Amino acid sequence: MAFKIKNITNSLDKRHPFVNTAVDIEYVQKNSVKEKIKLKVGEELIFDGNILPISIHNLRIKKFIRVVPISDDQVAGLTKPEQQPVIEAPKKLAKVVVEDSESESKDDQESKSKYTKKK
Repeated sequence: MAFKIKNITNSLDKRHPFVNTAVDIEYVQKNSVKEKIKLKVGEELIFDGNILPISIHNLRIKKFIRVVPISDDQVAGLTKPEQQPVIEAPKKLAKVVVEDSESESKDDQESKSKYTKKK
């Protein structure tokens, strides 16, 4: 069993003192070593374990993080990204169009004559 933990301090009120702040998650490893992880705004962390540490419970109660339990199959899918085939887009060729300067000047004169006011 694993848990996906996400920092959601960006969704707090704009006047909240802890809006857009990083949170510290403390936990104890198997060999009694205390570790601390800093989770920035919007970051996700996969915590692999059967029970959550007390620091995660405290942050969840304060609504600073969101905790979602996920299965082992989902963890394997998240840690091993599938390689998608790379498809190159076809190159677009530029089309060169050459116009006569006389035809442009006639078009300009016609457009000007359409929009001029007659008194």
